[in-house]
Amino acid sequence: MRASFSDNHSILMASIPPKRIYFDSNMLHGWPRTAYKLSYFIGLAHWLKADLFIPETVEKELENQFVREGLEAIRGVNFAFKKLRNHAREVIDFQFEMPDEDADGFAKSFRRRSQEIKDFYKIANIPQPELSTQVLLEMAINRDPPFEEKTIGDRRFVTGLQDTAILYSILAHLKSAAPDDRCVFLSADSIFRSPELAHILNEKAPKLEICKSLEEISDHLIEFVKGELRTEWDKESLQVEQDLTAQKDGISEQILPLLQLSDLGRGTWKTVVHVTFMEIREFRYVRTELPPTGSMPPWSQYKRQDGESVKISATASFDFKALSKTIDFYTAMLGAGQDYVPPPPKIEETSFSQSMSLSITGTFKDGKIGKFKVVSVEADKY
Repeated sequence: MRASFSDNHSILMASIPPKRIYFDSNMLHGWPRTAYKLSYFIGLAHWLKADLFIPETVEKELENQFVREGLEAIRGVNFAFKKLRNHAREVIDFQFEMPDEDADGFAKSFRRRSQEIKDFYKIANIPQPELSTQVLLEMAINRDPPFEEKTIGDRRFVTGLQDTAILYSILAHLKSAAPDDRCVFLSADSIFRSPELAHILNEKAPKLEICKSLEEISDHLIEFVKGELRTEWDKESLQVEQDLTAQKDGISEQILPLLQLSDLGRGTWKTVVHVTFMEIREFRYVRTELPPTGSMPPWSQYKRQDGESVKISATASFDFKALSKTIDFYTAMLGAGQDYVPPPPKIEETSFSQSMSLSITGTFKDGKIGKFKVVSVEADKY
């Protein structure tokens, strides 16, 4: 028997694979780029013949984020170049064609690439149903979930409009599902797993299950992939994990140039300016991208071709020592005044640990994957 919705781990207890899977925006970080862990999850979903959906509101949210962050990056580049040119005036004549803040160009490029990725991975959009302003207003006033009241300092405000739009588009789409279809919504947003929302979903969408991470649902889907595929894939991923561990010093050397110092440490008043020591403690969640469908059960034995390039996703735990710049917040705030000169930032050595998500490529040769190359590094944010 399936567990009730209020059990946050119900997705791990079902006996049939999902038929419909819906994405929230926090599951598609960087879209329309696709991280390897998203790619291999989609491969699993397709192997199990699950249908994949992105609510239109989610895609619009991702588009706005892409445009906003792109414009912020261009402003940063332009500001930095103007500062450099002013610094070197009458000494060095730097030439640089500064990019325009073209929001419309960013949006069009996003939509084109997003459609290409959706077509390639066979992901469909679901439309936003009509929701009257009166209904939304009453929900906000009554704090009906996903609307909720939050407090920052002495300010109180109500959030949840986008979450409500996303949820109700899924609820409308669920009406066309068959009675036995398992339907899963992927979202890291805690409001969708809150007790306040549980009774609403039990009434309106008892078949909708909530999953909070790609790792969780990927591990769940693997359980349905029987026989040789599971055995061989686990064996392959373990081989890669063991070899990455054996070569972690060389892997560290590849990672260091790819690190963004601003992502390290996560301190508001303390920023890393130089890494003096970095060591990989362990690798976790190592997964290779599945072979093409024709090289997997039930169509064939699990196999790869010599020279085949293999995508790998992994999480690595790091220990760091770094020089960090610390702003004396309390002194600066207490001493702020017309004639006050803030103290200079302190540079000190700090030690901390942090996890990173890695995208790696390897080459299959003589029955194993090797020649690892780190493609990208992203500091975990959750």
